Order: sequence, then structure tokens, then C-alpha cells
Amino acid sequence: MTFGSETDTWRMPEPPVDVDRPYLRLLRNSTYRWWKPLVGLGLFSWTYLSVIAVLVIIPGVAYVSVKQDIDFLTDQGSPLVFLITNISLAALIPCAMFPVWAVHRMDPRFLISVAKRFRWNWFWRCVGISTAVVIGTYVLASVLPVGAESSSGASRSSLGTFAGLALVVVLTTPLQAAGEEFAFRGYLGQAIGAWVRFPAVSIVITSLLFALAHGGQSAPLFLDRFAFGLVAGFLVIRTGGLEISIALHTVNNFVALLAAAAYSDFSEQLTSPDAPWSLVLIDLVQMTIFVVVAEAMRKRWISQGLLQVSGGASSRPEGL
Repeated sequence: MTFGSETDTWRMPEPPVDVDRPYLRLLRNSTYRWWKPLVGLGLFSWTYLSVIAVLVIIPGVAYVSVKQDIDFLTDQGSPLVFLITNISLAALIPCAMFPVWAVHRMDPRFLISVAKRFRWNWFWRCVGISTAVVIGTYVLASVLPVGAESSSGASRSSLGTFAGLALVVVLTTPLQAAGEEFAFRGYLGQAIGAWVRFPAVSIVITSLLFALAHGGQSAPLFLDRFAFGLVAGFLVIRTGGLEISIALHTVNNFVALLAAAAYSDFSEQLTSPDAPWSLVLIDLVQMTIFVVVAEAMRKRWISQGLLQVSGGASSRPEGL
């Protein structure tokens, strides 16, 4: 036995990818076994719960035992609590990438895109159209008689609290949004996609789980989140990566959270289980416009050779 052969057992294999595969089918490579997505999902869940225990649960229990103040930990209007919430969601990124490496024996960067990298130029274009569409629909909502009852009489954050919340929103919302996208449209989508050939199945299931993960909510709010999941999943398939869904998710949360911090009770808006049907309809219009514009931009980028939407031999999973 040589040291070289012993070391090789720790190296990542390089499974051949001799045909182009869409994003959701990347885990269906030569190393695929039916049980791997199941084990991977279990490892992902266990890893994330372990991280949450270290980052949130253990420090929270220690704080309550010393300060005897549990109300502080449940106050989403506190910049510190909101920061902890966003960091815990951002932790989904490494937790989702881990089983791709450990179980599927693939380069975890394939969770980002079929190009095995974060395509920044494409991302910033998506941020641009997201900003235009989201702000445009928020302006439309502001001049229509929707949601007035829920906002009247709401207490606003103090200047200091608003500054703290705004800072947390700006610094951590992109990571929070990316964490949710890596988990739902990313690993969960690819794991289901390895089992099921038809992408619609994966998109519907992940959208349903994404909406349910937000807890108790009214029918309009559930439909709104479910629709977002469908749109995000569709766009991930069409563009071959998570950049576009992260862009839309980030901009949407930016605008909504900053508006909540500035003009209403932040905690109430963040945890409210309800939304009027009128606002849901506006969101559906917003997402429809975004899909149309994004699809046009996608076709232009593909025609110019600037966007890769499937993984093939040129981007084969590599050993690490």
C-alpha cells in the first residue's frame, strides 16, 4: 500500500457528464443511486439543525437563564433578533452545499449554477430588472386603495431602531434570500429532480414546501408565497442557476422590509399571517411582468453566447 493510494480514497471522483443536463437534473449523474437524495436530505436537515442549535438555541437558552427575559428573543422588531434570524437563514447555504459534496460526490458549486460558479454579470442584470419591476408595482400599490386598513394606526419604529433594522436589512437580506434559494430551489429541487424526470414536479413540491415553511398564514398569503416559488423555480430551470431567483427574492425583501421598518410596526409586518387579496393580485402582476422581461433577456444572452443553461462536458463535476 502506498501513501498515494490511501490519499486517493479521500479525493472527490469525477463522474462523467457526457450529455447536457438541466439544473434540476445535475445530481442524476453516473454516481447516482436512488437512495442518495434521501440520505442527502437527511444530512442537510441534521446539519442545519445542528448549526441552529449552536447559533441560536444554546445561546438563547443561556441568555434566558441569565437575564430571565424570554420576550426579547421573540421580538422581531429588535435589530439584534432580526440579525440572528437572517444569519440562521443564511446558514442554509453551506448546509445545502454539504450533502452535494459528501453524499453525491459532486462539486458543491453545481448547486449555484450549471456553470459551476455564481454568474455575477447575469445576477446584476437580474437585480436591475427586479428593482424596476418591484418598485414599479409598489408605486402602483401605493396609489390603489389596498391594505389601508392594516396600516392605519400602526406604530412606527424609533429613528434608532429604524437605523439598526435598515442596516441589518442591507447587510444580511441578500444572504437570507440566498439561503432560502439554496435550500428550496437549490438542493431540495435537485434532490427531487434526481428522482423525477419532469421539472414541474420538483417546482410544485418545492414551492409548496417553501410556502408551508413560513408557518401559519392566510390563504392569500400562502398563495402569494406559493406563486413566488413557482416563478422562482421556473426561472431557475430556464436560466440554469439560482442567480435570478436570488435577485428577485433579495429585491422583493429589500423593498418590503425597508418599507415596513420606515412606515409601520416592523415586528407586526414581519410576522403577520395575513394579506389582502388585492395585494396578492398586484404581486402576481409583478411576477408575470418579471417573467416576461427575464425571458426576453435570457433569449438575448443565449443568442450572444453569454448564458449557459445546462451542464455538459465543458462543465463536468470535478474532484476537489
